[in-house]
Amino acid sequence: MKTKTIKNKKNNKKNIKTNNSNMKILIILIFVAIFITLMFKQTKEDTKNIEKINLDKTIYLTFDDGPSKWTTQMIDLLKKYNVKATFFITNPEGREEVVKYIEKEGHKIGIHSYAHDYNEIYKNSNNFWNDIEKMNEIIKKITDKKTDIIRFPGGSKNVYAVGEDGQILKKLIEETKNKKYEYFDWNVSAGDGGGVNTDIDYITNNMINGIKNNKTSIVLCHDTYENAIYAIENVIKWAFDNGYNFRVINKNEYVYHF
Repeated sequence: MKTKTIKNKKNNKKNIKTNNSNMKILIILIFVAIFITLMFKQTKEDTKNIEKINLDKTIYLTFDDGPSKWTTQMIDLLKKYNVKATFFITNPEGREEVVKYIEKEGHKIGIHSYAHDYNEIYKNSNNFWNDIEKMNEIIKKITDKKTDIIRFPGGSKNVYAVGEDGQILKKLIEETKNKKYEYFDWNVSAGDGGGVNTDIDYITNNMINGIKNNKTSIVLCHDTYENAIYAIENVIKWAFDNGYNFRVINKNEYVYHF
C-alpha cells in the first residue's frame, strides 16, 4: 500500500511537471502568435500609408554630377523655399563639407558613380560595381551611412555604354537588385547640361513643359552651372503657384525606368 502511495506521488509530480511544461509551451505559442499578428498589422499599416500618398502633381528634383562650386548655393535656394531634393553625386574630393550640408538639410544622397568615366565604368560589370562601392564607402565615411539608390551615368539607356559586346547596361540592370540598389532614370530633363551659357529661360521652360505632361515627374537637373540655380527658382515659384509639391526620391514610393 505504501509503495502504491509513493508511486502515485511520483506520478502526480510527473503529471504536474508535464502540465507545467505544456503550460510554458502554450504561453510561448500565445506570445509568438501575438507578435506575428502585431507585425502583420504593422506591415499592413505601412502598406496602407504608402498607398495613401497622392503623387498627383508631385515633383522629384534630382541633381547629377555634383558636388560642384555651385552646390551650396543650390542648397541655400532649396532651403529658402523649404524644398527637398535628391543629389546623385560623384567623387566629392575637396567638397566633403558640401556633402555633409546636403545630408544636414534633409536631402537624399544617391550615387552617380565615382569616376564618371564612361569608357572605364562601362568596360565591364566588375569595373562598374567597384566604382559604385568605392563611392558608397566615401558617402558612408562622410555621412555615417550608405545609400541604396543610383543613377547610371547617361541613364539606363545610352549610346556610350558599349562594354561586354554592347550588353553592359542590360547586365548591370539585372544585377542591380541583387546588389540591393534601385536605379532611377528621369521623365523630365532640364536641358541644363550644355554648359555655362545654357539660357535660363530655356532651362525653365524645359522643366515646366515637361512637368505639365506628367502626373509625377522625376526631373533631371545639374548642380554644376550657375544658370541652373536661377531656373530652379523660377520652376519652384511656378510649381507652388500651380499646386505642385516636392519630394525626395524613395524607392518604395515612386520609381521611374526608361
